Amino acid sequence: MKTHQSGGERVQEGEENEMALRTFDELRKYIGSSIFPQVGPITAKNIVSTFGVRTIQVIEESSHELYSVRGVGSHRATTIIDSWATPRRLKKTCMILMRERTKE
Repeated sequence: MKTHQSGGERVQEGEENEMALRTFDELRKYIGSSIFPQVGPITAKNIVSTFGVRTIQVIEESSHELYSVRGVGSHRATTIIDSWATPRRLKKTCMILMRERTKE
């Protein structure tokens, strides 16, 4: 990540490792954000409690596992899966913003 003198931190290509959500709280807030409609704080907590550090990996690669989470039925799971299909760059930017927000 680079810091631009007038615009703050800027996302650079290939920075997935640096941008990984590092804490349970960051991950829970990200999953409960407007990125995933119909997923509020309780469902986000259930998802992250179930999968822990694997949460994003499950959404990306094993989305059928979402059905095992309390409060996630077929409609909500489909919404999460469809929402994850947003452009990768937007997801990266949101992860940075959520990380910064948790520092407040």
